[in-house]
Amino acid sequence: MSDKIFTADNHGRATKESSPCVSVKFRGERVQDSDPTGIASALKMYDNFLISTHVNADGDAISAVLVCAAILKKLKKTHRIVVHDPVPDERYRFLPGFGEIHSFEQTPDPGPVGLLLALDVPTMERIGDVARLLPEGASVLVVDHHESNEAFGEVNFVRPEASSTCELLYEVVSELRLPFDERMATYLYTGIAFDTGGFRFSNTSGKALRIAAEMVDHGAQPDRIADAVFHRRSYEATKLLGQALSAIELHLNGKVSSIYLPGDRSKDTDGFINYALFIDGVEVAFFMREEEPGRFRVSFRSKNRINVSRIAGRFGGGGHGKAAGCRIKGQAEEVKALVLEEIARYL
Repeated sequence: MSDKIFTADNHGRATKESSPCVSVKFRGERVQDSDPTGIASALKMYDNFLISTHVNADGDAISAVLVCAAILKKLKKTHRIVVHDPVPDERYRFLPGFGEIHSFEQTPDPGPVGLLLALDVPTMERIGDVARLLPEGASVLVVDHHESNEAFGEVNFVRPEASSTCELLYEVVSELRLPFDERMATYLYTGIAFDTGGFRFSNTSGKALRIAAEMVDHGAQPDRIADAVFHRRSYEATKLLGQALSAIELHLNGKVSSIYLPGDRSKDTDGFINYALFIDGVEVAFFMREEEPGRFRVSFRSKNRINVSRIAGRFGGGGHGKAAGCRIKGQAEEVKALVLEEIARYL
């Protein structure tokens, strides 16, 4: 999801604002499309790495930064993981090395940086304040699977058909001929499992399943990972889920569902939108969360034919065909009307 913000005016129209973005100068020419070989070569070539991912890092993103840290340790490269948010999702504390993930606030000076590893992120804006840590002349390497990726790096390994960024990193580890120990297997399995919804979503390919099976052979524990990622929720979040279920509304002849919790700014709402999508006849669901007064984060999910990344893209956002998001400024009812108007164009 992009950090571009749209504003709904009094007539329901949309106007675009842009968050500040650091301009990065590259030492060499950009490689608009690369493969595992190009990524492996870059990892061997550079010495000082900054590893980061998108704001509000999810299971694939957190696993991806830990995979790259493990790779760089094996290559004996200096590296540091820094993310925008103060506290990464606590559900992933079971992952070895979780404590090595630092927030931007904790990192006034990351030390020398020769190359930024931007993982699971479609635009430079999506790494948030971490971009401010890059020195002039730093290079950027991108590994991502978002359809909306802007190929903003010097080297870009982007495959929208991949189930997850961790699936792509499996290819990088293989190219480097590094061993898949239990730690690496746990990271890769977790990332793939998260982005496929526990191997339930339409992006669950045969390749994703084969990699997951291989990671189990190398020590990943599916039951432990599933329990941590999918089956744990705080008491407060469970109570909030009850409110969310009561707030579900249907629109456009039952083809669209929505959830909006007025005044709630909790970030512990992961997965709530899926309940709105489960309803018979619903093709698109969206969840509105007020991040601050008059500014909403809108998440989209879809079934079958509707590509919600295009809907989110209308508002400066992005994502995947069946899972995307954006940010919109305005009053709640204005934002909801604007979103419904755009969705209606695709039904």
